[in-house]
Amino acid sequence: MKWFLLFFAYLAHATHPEDQIIVIDNFIPVDIANTLIQYYDTEKYNLCQTSDNEFSLASVRNPHIRNIIQDIANQVIQLMQRCYPLLGKNYQLDHAGLYARIAGNYCPYHADNVFFECPVHGKDQGRLRTICPGNCPGAKFVPNHTPWREYTALIYLNDGFAGGEIAFEDGPCNRKYQKTIPIRANMLVLAPNGPDFYHEVFPIRKGKRYSLHLWFTSDPQHRYR
Repeated sequence: MKWFLLFFAYLAHATHPEDQIIVIDNFIPVDIANTLIQYYDTEKYNLCQTSDNEFSLASVRNPHIRNIIQDIANQVIQLMQRCYPLLGKNYQLDHAGLYARIAGNYCPYHADNVFFECPVHGKDQGRLRTICPGNCPGAKFVPNHTPWREYTALIYLNDGFAGGEIAFEDGPCNRKYQKTIPIRANMLVLAPNGPDFYHEVFPIRKGKRYSLHLWFTSDPQHRYR
């Protein structure tokens, strides 16, 4: 218990972006993960290589599954309250979904609530990493289509696949850090959103990777109902 307290105290004062990315193994029990996978498989058909194959919480009609996802969201909020300086804000779930990525699928480089635009080099976030120095006249970060999302939690539900790692860095031009996280079943990855938390998912090489994604906001207009 003591090391947990020291860990939380450290995170509360962490200023480097990499130190604010929380990775916890065995965040949910195996039986809960299997229940979510089984439910997904009964509801989602014809998975597509070019899609993340989301099944959103809003589409879930099974009350038991809805309660499981809401309970997990509440656990994440409690963790956020211990680990981050939330400044008295009341965070709630904004959006949740179950996902399955299959061989060939990946997620391109992005941030969850901003994007970088450059009058000289354009708006392609991945391309800007290689051609834009970041100090071009008028280059700046601007809100994207979900600017209210302040924290993202990713919970991975299974093993038995290859690839699909998630990589974080500040971006597209700063290069303070790069962090690649191999995926393990029942693992939580939790991070703030913003310019310092760009990320991408490497292609799935073999198998199917299931996950539960949760986004959180302090904006009452965007809280999930």
